[in-house]
Amino acid sequence: MIDPIPHALLFVLAATAIVFAGATFTDLHDGPLLRGLAKKLAWFCGWCAVVCALMLLVEHTLAATR
Repeated sequence: MIDPIPHALLFVLAATAIVFAGATFTDLHDGPLLRGLAKKLAWFCGWCAVVCALMLLVEHTLAATR
């Protein structure tokens, strides 16, 4: 069985690294970077959830074996 909590924590860790790396190239100073990090992380996780839901919908609709 898959444990959802470790997978969610690993996803948040990877998402934080991705968003932080992208933010360091867009914000020149540390203040705006750190203030906007939570919002950027929330948008990233939200859109990942949308993509996940779409993938599950397409898989359920098109890959049905019945």
